[in-house]
Amino acid sequence: MPNEVIPSALSLTRGDTIAFVSPSGRLSDIFPSATTRAKSHFESRGFKVKTFDTKLLSTDFRRATLQRCEELHAAFADPDVKCVLCTSGGTTCNELVRFLDYDLIKKYPKIFCGFSDITLLHYALYTQCGLRTFYGPTAADYFGEAPSPDSFTAGNFLKVLTGDGVGAVPRSLKWTQEPLDFFVSGDSSTKERTRQTTPPWRWLRGGEASGPIIGGCLSVMMRCNGTSFPILFDIDAGHTSPMLTIPLNGMVKLDSEADEFSILEKGVE
Repeated sequence: MPNEVIPSALSLTRGDTIAFVSPSGRLSDIFPSATTRAKSHFESRGFKVKTFDTKLLSTDFRRATLQRCEELHAAFADPDVKCVLCTSGGTTCNELVRFLDYDLIKKYPKIFCGFSDITLLHYALYTQCGLRTFYGPTAADYFGEAPSPDSFTAGNFLKVLTGDGVGAVPRSLKWTQEPLDFFVSGDSSTKERTRQTTPPWRWLRGGEASGPIIGGCLSVMMRCNGTSFPILFDIDAGHTSPMLTIPLNGMVKLDSEADEFSILEKGVE
């Protein structure tokens, strides 16, 4: 646990700037069309987008790691940026943890969102900075989906980050486990994924409980000494579509009798 929890980041409003960063995988190098679609999505809704991930200048481990750190630092230090959105997950977030300037990030708290191995950065920023972050969709994987982002994912993302995310967590009507076709067929593919009816939630056991929520990619959490058993299964979180945006370390309530998962406090100010 951090010694001090800093104030939550300010809520997102139209006209604000969203930073695209790639602290782990560099999908923007391989699938530029997805990043372009994500940028267009936010701009069409009144937001500005700044891209902080540039082509890696070196294949040297240390230099490449430091470049990714510098990009993340630049996004947090930029006075125009309100939200730092990862472009994708990957397998290399752990390389950044010992090189990050936590004092700088603590000085400029912002919305930070991502999933998969970005889980490591969520817990690094919480334990070292006391920053409340958001486990949610990434730019290329979700907002870059063709022909357009899933409306459930995009709608919940904005609802939570604009400060209107308190209350029962919504449930999707349709979901998919198909990979994005541009991952399979190439950057130019705009094939739409097939969706099916979303199954009901499954509870590990009955009851009601409230407390700060932790979560993320379980295999990554295990590296952080996380628990091996969830309490609630089959919600729209993680490697699935659609995807909820969840304020980590925020107060939530689980009620199996009411079959309800509720957010009890805003994740932004």
